[in-house]
Amino acid sequence: MRCAGLLLAAALAHAQPVQTEVDTRSAAAGLDAEFRRLLTTQPQPAWIAYRVPAARNANLGCEFSHGVVHLEPAKEVVILFRVESNQVGRIRALSGDCEIDAGGLPVHWLTKVQPAQGAELLIGFVRTAPTPALRRQAMNSLVVSGDARATSFLEGLLR
Repeated sequence: MRCAGLLLAAALAHAQPVQTEVDTRSAAAGLDAEFRRLLTTQPQPAWIAYRVPAARNANLGCEFSHGVVHLEPAKEVVILFRVESNQVGRIRALSGDCEIDAGGLPVHWLTKVQPAQGAELLIGFVRTAPTPALRRQAMNSLVVSGDARATSFLEGLLR
């Protein structure tokens, strides 16, 4: 389903892509499979995004707030992957309350993402990302995700 970001903003409830094309897809059959499918069929620049619960007291925000400033920790985190030429070039984590401007690039919004699968996807990037910057971005996103698998993996790294 494709529609303008402004029309989809209300349906997404929290994170709100604006002024961009949004393609909503279900990841109920598995996040990794849907993510890889999008990655291998997306040669032009785009974003792949999903929402999961945030870690308790995760320090998340919006870069430039236009209105409400949330004083309490976010309950959800939006994980975003910038893809181009069938590769991930950047990973971001934002509060689920942020308005998102993708700079006119399409956004593939994944629904029904299981938190454990989101953690596994990020762990894969921490382990195998081709650059230190991408590993750091994956790690930062993993830190704010609220799944027990993320916590266990991070504790293992600290040992």
